[in-house]
Amino acid sequence: MKFIKAVIPAGLIAGAMDISGACIGYMLDHNGRFPTKILEYIAGGVFGKDALTGGLPMKLWGALFHFSIAMSFTLFYFIVYPKLRLLQKNIFFSAIIYGLFVWAVMNLLVVPNSALHTPIIPFDFIKAAKAAFILMICIALPAGYFAEKYYSSK
Repeated sequence: MKFIKAVIPAGLIAGAMDISGACIGYMLDHNGRFPTKILEYIAGGVFGKDALTGGLPMKLWGALFHFSIAMSFTLFYFIVYPKLRLLQKNIFFSAIIYGLFVWAVMNLLVVPNSALHTPIIPFDFIKAAKAAFILMICIALPAGYFAEKYYSSK
């Protein structure tokens, strides 16, 4: 029960930070335009192109899927943390490693195999670095912080 009580807040914080980071990044890249379609795009991973015009219901599905994914990556981090000494050495180093792992899984497996049938786009180092940086700060760092806190208190 303690394990779940540690993972859930970590996953919720990581999910909130990640969606915030994605929205801020979108607004910076699109001259301040509000990112109204991000959650619909996430829902499109399951519902396909219909989600892109689905309004509030698809935004809610997108939020649910987004937080489920963030929670899954956080849970996985908590599971592998005690087994991989590499993650235990330095929280910032482990955030870089795990952030790159999350980026690779999402961009090479999840997105290309989604219902949107999004192909693997040509590699753009700047876009990839921005996306990976957001994942390092917003998913990997909170997961690492909470995992370290949880396992050091055992």
